[in-house]
Amino acid sequence: MRVGSNLNISAKLLDLGLKGMAVLSAYDFTLNSIVVIKFTLVDLYTSSEQSKSMEVNGVVCYNNCSGEKQHRTGISFIKMSKFNQQLIFDFVNKGTVNE
Repeated sequence: MRVGSNLNISAKLLDLGLKGMAVLSAYDFTLNSIVVIKFTLVDLYTSSEQSKSMEVNGVVCYNNCSGEKQHRTGISFIKMSKFNQQLIFDFVNKGTVNE
């Protein structure tokens, strides 16, 4: 993830949804700050493991210290392309059973 023009942050993706994500990192994000997030979605359910990398913009909507200098941070996506919206939709709904 990138904060500002040149501060790169490493984070662990905890949760991914259509509107945003939650990450765990050692960085103490400022509420309402804009971040650029680069991540890869890996499809483990096909015979040929495929991945899709993307870069999206987001705004920090919450930041809670979870001990041991770790912060759980919620990020809402902003200005996301239709293509990336569809990639996330397909990834999130991959295991959905239609009745």
